[in-house]
Amino acid sequence: MLQTKLLKSDCQNQTRINSSTTLCEAGEAAKSLYDQVNPTFEKITGHSLVKALTKIKDLNIEKKKSLAEKKRTRRNNYRKFKEVVEKEWENTSLIRYNLRLWSVDFGQALGMD
Repeated sequence: MLQTKLLKSDCQNQTRINSSTTLCEAGEAAKSLYDQVNPTFEKITGHSLVKALTKIKDLNIEKKKSLAEKKRTRRNNYRKFKEVVEKEWENTSLIRYNLRLWSVDFGQALGMD
């Protein structure tokens, strides 16, 4: 009882979702439901409810990546981007080379040597 009074006082200054509930109160209700359901769910399935919910695509819930996973993802994204850029450079190198020659010739024709 004392704990619910303390939690309610934390949510008093929150904006209301509808006429009767704040987002904070809704979060507390969800947490309470989770605390009640999770132990039973773990006994039945052997997995936590949170891990199971991350498998549902429509919910858009993701497991937080570790520092090493973030680093690996960043490195792979950089590597892919670099490969795409280098391939594009290979495809357009002749154009850049000819453009550079043309600009030098044009500059010489104007006397900008």
